[in-house]
Amino acid sequence: MLADHPLVACVGERLDALVEASERGARSAPWLVAVSGGLDSMVLLHLLRRIAPAPLHVGHVDHRMRPGSDGDAAWLGGVCRAWSVPVSVCPLPESPSSETEARAARYAALEEIRRREGASFIVTAHHADDVAETVLLRAARGTGPHGLASILPHGEGRLRPLLPFTRGELEEYAAFVGLRWRTDPTNDSLDIPRNVVRHQVLPLLESAVSPGARRALSRLAENAADDRAAWSEVQGWIDERLAVEASDGKVSVDLAALEALGPALRGKAMTMWARRLGARLERSAVEVAQAFLTDGRSGQGVDLGGGVRFRIELDRAEFVVEADAGVDEPLVIESPVRGTGRARLGGRTIGVAWAAHSYALQRDSVPSGMEARFGIDGLAFPLVLRARRPGDRLLTPVGHKKVKKILLEARIPSEARDRVPILVDAHDDVVWIPGVARRWSTESEGRKLTVRIET
Repeated sequence: MLADHPLVACVGERLDALVEASERGARSAPWLVAVSGGLDSMVLLHLLRRIAPAPLHVGHVDHRMRPGSDGDAAWLGGVCRAWSVPVSVCPLPESPSSETEARAARYAALEEIRRREGASFIVTAHHADDVAETVLLRAARGTGPHGLASILPHGEGRLRPLLPFTRGELEEYAAFVGLRWRTDPTNDSLDIPRNVVRHQVLPLLESAVSPGARRALSRLAENAADDRAAWSEVQGWIDERLAVEASDGKVSVDLAALEALGPALRGKAMTMWARRLGARLERSAVEVAQAFLTDGRSGQGVDLGGGVRFRIELDRAEFVVEADAGVDEPLVIESPVRGTGRARLGGRTIGVAWAAHSYALQRDSVPSGMEARFGIDGLAFPLVLRARRPGDRLLTPVGHKKVKKILLEARIPSEARDRVPILVDAHDDVVWIPGVARRWSTESEGRKLTVRIET
């Protein structure tokens, strides 16, 4: 009997717990199930038809990023008719240029369907392997403890009941019930960083390091989520003890109370206050702020990058976002696959286009120094176009040199330096300062990536 399969009861119990824990505990309004047609989402839909305590509505987003994607939508429509589940198909008006852009567009489209159908939840098929992949990707990019929390089981109107289960368990269930699904050929492309982790890194970890690596990484994400929740609970106590005052673009705290905190807690609090201003402080910026707290005097301040300034005014310490800078919006280039995008740095919007050498960028007039070509084999993806940060260094033929000094030697005014784009790799090493300098290297003769800045 189908009901005897253990996954049915396990997911059912998990689902009940998530609904009770969620702020949207509705069981009468429909649930929107995000279904691509692949194995994971088809298993989710098959299970929910048996155990969901609410009516279901399927949402499918056609990203139009590969030939034949409309065939997935047509196939899924047929399945939903056979299963008597209503479905909404949303083809994107334009094909996204990256996986990050596709993810944002997908959730925007699903949220629109959710509102239109009056659904209480969006239910997705993320599972333990997805969590493990995300933890590894974020760790490789230098995330902090909060970033290791990875994919949460519920929140923002979303439910993820399959998180405790591995892809292998979903495959076993699909074989048990004779389930069919559609295979996306781009899932095998090693041009996408997540696929490298999925097909090469994780299997090697499981076979050569730890057979339980997937579940161990999932537990790490759960522990990080617990730590993040605990930190959220004490933020109010810290604000009260340090007499925090917040207004548009500024957070002010009692100077003596801040100095009395231990360095670790003080750094954590600094990061928290900057986040409230819509900014992100890297470890190097926190170290700069800590040092200034020791050596600085009233009326003085120090730039932390990205338009954020830390200053001392009498008996108060202040974090300030410069009024004309706004919140920085870095641009991520996840792979050499051709794309375009925009970054906002220090109040300046910058257009960017990139393509592997096998593609062609439209040949317009490009200002001197605003286009560069790099050997793909020598790049660690994803690349990020962002503003400068304290401690940034560029490799030159005579060794590493501070970006701050390079910009000074290029006679770039101090007020303009936070608007200068900096291209860094996955290790946060500076690759290129458009119009100023690029990393010294002995590049191979292999495939090239062209990046163009359009100001």
